[in-house]
Amino acid sequence: MKKQKLQRRLLAYFALVAFLPVLTIMGYYIYTVQRNTKSSLDESYQQRILYATDKIENKVTQVNEFATWIFQNEQLHQLLSRAPEQLETYDETTHAAVQDILRQFSYRPITGDILSLFLLGRNGLDLRGGTDASLIDIQTVYPLLEEMDGCDQYWGILTDNLTDLTETPSVIFYRHPVANQEDGKVAGWLVLLFSSQVFYEDCADLLVSEQDVVTLYNKNGGVLAAYGDGGANSRLTYTNTSLSLGWTLEAKVDGSVLDNQTRAALQSALLTAALIFVLILLMAWYLSRNFTRPIERIMRQVAKISKGDFSHPSQPPVQTDEIGQLELQITRMGDSIDRLMNEQLEREQEKRRMEVRILQNQMNPHFLYNTLNSIKLMAALQGKNSIQNMIEALGRLLRANLSISTEEVCLSEELSLLDSYIYIQNAAHKGKIKYDCRHVGGRERNCMVPKFLLQPLVENAIIHGLTPRPLGGTITLTAAIYGNSLHIRVADNGIGMPPETVAHLRTLFRAAELPQGKNAHGVGLWNTAHRLALQYGNLASLTVYSRMGRGTSVIIRLPVKGKEGKP
Repeated sequence: MKKQKLQRRLLAYFALVAFLPVLTIMGYYIYTVQRNTKSSLDESYQQRILYATDKIENKVTQVNEFATWIFQNEQLHQLLSRAPEQLETYDETTHAAVQDILRQFSYRPITGDILSLFLLGRNGLDLRGGTDASLIDIQTVYPLLEEMDGCDQYWGILTDNLTDLTETPSVIFYRHPVANQEDGKVAGWLVLLFSSQVFYEDCADLLVSEQDVVTLYNKNGGVLAAYGDGGANSRLTYTNTSLSLGWTLEAKVDGSVLDNQTRAALQSALLTAALIFVLILLMAWYLSRNFTRPIERIMRQVAKISKGDFSHPSQPPVQTDEIGQLELQITRMGDSIDRLMNEQLEREQEKRRMEVRILQNQMNPHFLYNTLNSIKLMAALQGKNSIQNMIEALGRLLRANLSISTEEVCLSEELSLLDSYIYIQNAAHKGKIKYDCRHVGGRERNCMVPKFLLQPLVENAIIHGLTPRPLGGTITLTAAIYGNSLHIRVADNGIGMPPETVAHLRTLFRAAELPQGKNAHGVGLWNTAHRLALQYGNLASLTVYSRMGRGTSVIIRLPVKGKEGKP
């Protein structure tokens, strides 16, 4: 499992390290393609808009040439110089002027785009021709002519229907004044009405898609014509202004052209990146597999060692690098552990054999018990009851000491053995030792404690606390349960200990081994403290409190455990 996780991490690292350069290259490629596409598109549309502008200029030039020819007609100037009342008669001059204008109007290419033609004079002259020209109310045109008086020529747009009969919603309006030959003042006007589609063919090359929009502005910024439906994607704008006309041609191009080019480049880049990434993953898997395979062998060997199997692997390490050396060292470590364990096993077996030999060399306990019973019988026959009681107490202590059936006993049993020990000590000290354990309750008596836990404490109290006193003293034993801990207190009213001795004992308890050269003072307490630490760890403790002339108290704290071994 660990090996698989390591292999996955290695694959992830390889993929990350490889993905970043690939992503950078792919991004740069897309940026370059987009930039080049945009540059090519800009160049193409700039050429198109220049060409369209030239075509519009040529068409406007044709219109101006047509107007100039009309202004050179002598019959027209005669008509413009007549009095208003003279215009009511349709004479030869009027007929010649009209015919000449219509003839010129008919063969010029520009006339195909003209809807209507008007020759209007300040004297009331009204000559017209073309589609729906006769239906147009001249009063709708005169205000425009008066407002633009003084201009050489003007191009604009009429957005309202000129007549109820025409279907043209808007037309392009051209007006050019005709000057009087005598005083140079404006005598009339040439008015041409064009369809709004007059410049469509000129701008058609700019309308590549349905989203494109082409708009033509006059020199005053007014819209002359607009072609294309437009749309949200029309975000590329190209403009060109005619130097001769002052007109501006604007093309808004559908951005999807650039988006499609970019999308195609992106798809190509993603496909290439995917292929490169797959190849890198395959290479990474191969490299990670070769890297983790010896680690897998090492893990199997370590697992065998943890289970106590120190046999050599079926194949020796084939790699000579650091991992191969590690595998070899682990194999050698297994051999060393196997050798040390065998040596330890041999030492343990030898120790057991020595213990058996020691036990075999010891006095037979049954012989000792029988001898004590014989002495007790003799004391009873002679009426020596005190001797008999001491021998019985000694027999109980000896039997408990030699018993190895258990390491823990009930506190009640420990107190019973302690009664026997104190009885012997009191007899030896001529009744100077008093003992009180009346305040130990039934619940506390049922708690399990280590065997011979209290005897060293009582012995220490008798030897160091009560014996130096001529009149002896009293040993008091109490026990209480606080939460999950059993607290046992052994106190005496002996001579006590100075503070330095108490500090020495507390330091002695923290020592791993009993220092060499120490006297008997504190040995029993050290042994008891270390027994508690080995058996219960931090759950048990031994604490000493003492004051000179006031006595000594030893408090033992250990976990509460019942007869069944449960708290």
